[in-house]
Amino acid sequence: MIILPDRYSPRLVGFEALASGFDVRTARGNLAGRVVTPGGRFAITIEFPTMEYESAMELQSLLVSAKSEGLRMAMPLGGNLQAGGAGAVDGSGAAGTTLPVKGLTPGAMIRQGYWATVIDAEGNHCLHKIAAPVRVGADGKANLAVNFPLRTLLADNDVVLLARPLIEGLITTEVNWQIPPEKYVTGLGFRIEEMEAVGAP
Repeated sequence: MIILPDRYSPRLVGFEALASGFDVRTARGNLAGRVVTPGGRFAITIEFPTMEYESAMELQSLLVSAKSEGLRMAMPLGGNLQAGGAGAVDGSGAAGTTLPVKGLTPGAMIRQGYWATVIDAEGNHCLHKIAAPVRVGADGKANLAVNFPLRTLLADNDVVLLARPLIEGLITTEVNWQIPPEKYVTGLGFRIEEMEAVGAP
């Protein structure tokens, strides 16, 4: 697994929510609803600013390696801060769209739209989006409503990252770059998509 250093800051980030499930249609072909299944995940598209040649070549080398090895990086937050710190799964058997967490910053406000990364015993990093605001109790506990449904089997004390969430997956685009006459590198970017978790339910 290639770890992308924090010093490589994107110029532009695009986000994709990849729902898992299928549409239900009537006999006449009209949309009647959607069946949601575990496995929903996220993808992001990164575009880097023009950078100096040596720095760009190091980044390009990391990305080429990540094409086969996978990539883990900090989730771009656009300079915004997320409260809550890092916690752990509270108890075993968490499933569906509720994530019970302990060890968070007491009194912190977890806002709708925050990102959260859950790391299970197998080392899977699964990214989720907070679906409803909640304030952490004085005991450091909170039940987090998440999108999409939890997609890995969780155990007590599995790690939950809020202040610095991570995304892990495979690069699904080619790694391209251009060198203008000035020797600065432009056009460097990629798309990373989360993988199916090992041992997914």
